[in-house]
Amino acid sequence: MGVMFELVRPEPAKNILSKLYIRGQALNSENDFKHPLVRDCVEMFAEGMIPVWLDHNGTMTCVHPPAPIQRVLILGEAAPDRETADEAQKWRHVWEAF
Repeated sequence: MGVMFELVRPEPAKNILSKLYIRGQALNSENDFKHPLVRDCVEMFAEGMIPVWLDHNGTMTCVHPPAPIQRVLILGEAAPDRETADEAQKWRHVWEAF
């Protein structure tokens, strides 16, 4: 098991959820992300309003915020319900100003 976590701030950001984020990079295999300690770290990071991305060999997957919020913020899709719309607006408020 080997995952390295780091805080990343790319210039320029590709989207609103990549302005500043936590990246977990698997050092060996994608299965490294399944280790209980790694899952615990991801859950801990996901308690806040900072995006969490997992990277294996350059393939990045956003795991926080949840997929419906990602689709609203990154793809511009309509929110499927009021709760998702409200949560996406909270994220937008934080990250558009960043």
